[in-house]
Amino acid sequence: NLVPAALPRFAMPALGPVAWWFGELLSQDNLRWPRWLGAKKFSAKSRNWLVLVLVGLTCFALLLYAFLIVPHLQAHEKVRKHARQIDAVVPANIPLYAIDPQYQPYLFYVHAPIRYARAIEELPADTRFFLVQARDEREAQNTNHWLPHHPQLVLRIKDYRNHEVIVFAVSSF
Repeated sequence: NLVPAALPRFAMPALGPVAWWFGELLSQDNLRWPRWLGAKKFSAKSRNWLVLVLVGLTCFALLLYAFLIVPHLQAHEKVRKHARQIDAVVPANIPLYAIDPQYQPYLFYVHAPIRYARAIEELPADTRFFLVQARDEREAQNTNHWLPHHPQLVLRIKDYRNHEVIVFAVSSF
């Protein structure tokens, strides 16, 4: 989960079975030390000591992760910051129409409902906000779809892949 492209939602489900297996392993009466440690069998005292040490190390590692690593990872976010920019412009209860957006991972984190369309002409008359790729910016600015009103550019986003999208607002309401 420390790798920048890793997604915790994929690795976290494996922790439950691993914890179960580890508990089963430590509760076995015939648990043996590895030969390289020189002991043949765990005593109850050494098993309790091992569990205590492992629990302590796990707690320390979780605290280290929560208070040092997570803030560092959040400071270097590439995706959610664009969603926050869109959320600052588009109210959460107003749909944002995305016109042929291709793959834009930050749209997953936008609070406004996302509606997809292939072209500006497909947008309903009551559209308030829509998003286009940079190649469609001129068409979006010059459309007659909402006459007498024209869309106004409210946000330009250039993501970490150097891909640009523009959010427009139609102020006819």
